[in-house]
Amino acid sequence: MNVGLIDGLSMLLFGLLGLDTEWSAVVIAAATALVTTLAAAPARLVVDRRLQRSQVEIEYEHEQRKALRAKIGTYHGRLLEAALDMNYRLVNLNLNWKSGWLNVGGEYRAPGQHYLRTTAFRFIRLAGLAHKFEREAIVVDARIAEGNDQAFVRYPKAFRWVMTDVALFGGVEYDPSRSSSHFFTDHLRQMCSLAWASGDEIEFAEFEALVASDDGLDELLEFFDGIEPAQLRWDRLISLQLLLMAFINTFGYEYQRSDAAWFDLVVDHVRHDEIVNALRAWIPKLGLGEDQGTKELDSALARRLAHRGAG
Repeated sequence: MNVGLIDGLSMLLFGLLGLDTEWSAVVIAAATALVTTLAAAPARLVVDRRLQRSQVEIEYEHEQRKALRAKIGTYHGRLLEAALDMNYRLVNLNLNWKSGWLNVGGEYRAPGQHYLRTTAFRFIRLAGLAHKFEREAIVVDARIAEGNDQAFVRYPKAFRWVMTDVALFGGVEYDPSRSSSHFFTDHLRQMCSLAWASGDEIEFAEFEALVASDDGLDELLEFFDGIEPAQLRWDRLISLQLLLMAFINTFGYEYQRSDAAWFDLVVDHVRHDEIVNALRAWIPKLGLGEDQGTKELDSALARRLAHRGAG
C-alpha cells in the first residue's frame, strides 16, 4: 500500500475505533501482511507443485535413460555382429548367386545344403535378436531416447518392417495375401521363437538339427531357396542389406563402414525403382533419418532415383 492510503486508513480507524494514529498504522501493517500472505499462498503452492513435478519428471527421465542405455549395452555388440554376418553373406550372395548354392528345390531335410542353412541361420539370428530387443525394450519409455540411442531403438523395427511389410512393394504388382516375397509378421515371430527356444543365444548346430527334423522353419528356407535377381524377394533382401549397412555405419567401427560408392553399388542391385522409392519414403516413417547411417542411405537412394529419373 502507498503512504497516502495508509494515512487515510489510519484516520478512519482513529475515528471509528478510537485508536490513535500510531496504533492504527500498526493494525493496518499487520492486516496488510496477513492479506499479502494469504494472497501469495496459492501462487506459492502452484510454484512448489510445479517444482516438485519437474523434479519427478527429471528423475523419471534419468532412470529411463539409464535403463535404456543398459538395455542397448546388452544388445549392441550382438546385434552389430549379427548385422555384419548377414551383410557379409549378402555381399557373398551378390557375387555367387549364379553358382546355385541356394537352389535345393524344397528338399529341406536332405543332407548338406550348407549355404542355404547358414544363410537362413544368419537371418533368423538377426531377426531373433531384433525381436528380443523389441520385446524387452518395450518396458522402457523410449520417448526419452536421444540421438543414436533413439536410432538404436528404431533399427530393429526397421529390420522387421523391411522383411514383412508389403508397403515396400508400393507401385509393384504383388499379391499381399501370399507370402511369396515377404514374411507375415506373426509367422516370422513364430519362427524366431522356434529357433530361439533354447535360450538367449542360438547355435548353428541346434538350428541345423531343427531344420533336419522339423518343418517349422520351412517358410524361412523357402524364402532363400532359389533366390536370384529380378525377383521381388531379391529386392526385399537387398533392401534389408541397405538398412544393415546404415546400421553398421552408425554403430560399427570405422573399418566396418561402407562408403558412398559401396552404397551406390548395392542400391543398384535393387531392380525395381518403385521399391527404391518406397524404401526412401519409409525411412522417416520408421523414425530414422537423423543418424549418420540412414543419412548416407537416403543420399544413395536419392542419387539412384535422380539418375533413373524416378525421383
